[in-house]
Amino acid sequence: MLIILLFMYVFAFKILDSFILLNSTIFVGIILLIYLFFSLEYRRIACDILSKKRVILIFVSLIGVSLYGLFVSTVHQTYEYSFVVTFISQLINLGIGLLVFSLYIKKSKENVIIRHLIYIFIAQSTIQFISFVSPEINELLNFFRNENAISIGQEGYGNLRGLSISGSAFFGLGAVYGLIYIVYIINWDKLFKNNKLLKIAFFILLIFGGLSAARTSLVGILFGVLYLIIKRLFVEKYVFKYNLNIKPLKTITSVLLLFSLLISLYFIGLTEQFNSQFQRFMNFAFQFVYNYLETGEVYTTSTNTLFNKMYFKISDFTLLVGDGLYTNPDGSYYMNTDAGYMRDVLYFGIPGVIFLFIYQTTFFLWRRKKHLLQNIIIIFYILIVHIKGDVLGYLIMMQNILFLVFLFNYFNNKKDNILKKNT
Repeated sequence: MLIILLFMYVFAFKILDSFILLNSTIFVGIILLIYLFFSLEYRRIACDILSKKRVILIFVSLIGVSLYGLFVSTVHQTYEYSFVVTFISQLINLGIGLLVFSLYIKKSKENVIIRHLIYIFIAQSTIQFISFVSPEINELLNFFRNENAISIGQEGYGNLRGLSISGSAFFGLGAVYGLIYIVYIINWDKLFKNNKLLKIAFFILLIFGGLSAARTSLVGILFGVLYLIIKRLFVEKYVFKYNLNIKPLKTITSVLLLFSLLISLYFIGLTEQFNSQFQRFMNFAFQFVYNYLETGEVYTTSTNTLFNKMYFKISDFTLLVGDGLYTNPDGSYYMNTDAGYMRDVLYFGIPGVIFLFIYQTTFFLWRRKKHLLQNIIIIFYILIVHIKGDVLGYLIMMQNILFLVFLFNYFNNKKDNILKKNT
């Protein structure tokens, strides 16, 4: 039951066509609000969490960014508040996330929430893979997908993308997959301890799911490997003992070997239809590899567009205070750019970007030093993928997960442990 609620909370997929605003996240919120009304213990736990200064800081920072965006749009007299509306939605989502975590505490399952986050992405990747190989099942699952995912992802990309059951089907989902890769690698030794092959197979399945959403997800693997290198070669080597731990190298080698095995299945040939579908997926997912082999340059169509068209010169005035515009009247991107830093600067200038960064870092202010490296890696990952699209303090699915991770780590601290009963 908990893991189903977590899946619905994180992915915010469509439930009913006639009620666009009632996605799965809001549905979970309604259920938990009803439960909150009837359960005194559940209410106590939620209130205890909300009363913590660092939790309050997250909500206050979010409200602060929203008010600044509201101020900029009003001063510029553009009165374009789509950015602020997204942050109001995020405020509601974080409130629901607090209720989700409170339920985990009430059920004494708070210690497994990180694993559950990984499990729901494995489930999401399984859904994508089944949709990839079975048009009939894919058609049934389209009931839970929005028209954008179907028309652009499936019809536009020949059933290679838009296969998830998620409100965000492309870049946003891909960016979050990258975060999950990092979390998976950080918790590698704790996952599927009795079956290493299953551990690797699930990681490869996650890679498939992330690539189907967006190639940006691969950046997460790079940062996950960077975490291993820093932790094993520097932190453990110099802080604990002068010893090179080769387990990460074995792990990476195993992943590459199993991935190569899966690729080899294509050449063996399962079915002609699957071969054709798989080849098109490989062409999309690893376009940069094919381009390098053919031209000697590493690029994709999207990266060329990003740096040649989505970033451009702007006036000093805009750089300082923005233009107060995030979208055009028709709903398209202002100045036709979807690049993260560019959209933010165009909206409320460099000060706004700084405020976004401050808000984002409130998710990483817990006390335990053992999380320092993990926090730095995740923050830098977010800063990098924000080059491509709006992630920093903005992407709701990312903030939902980071909020749950924050709550888990923060309340695992014994001094602040409200997880204990009768406190």
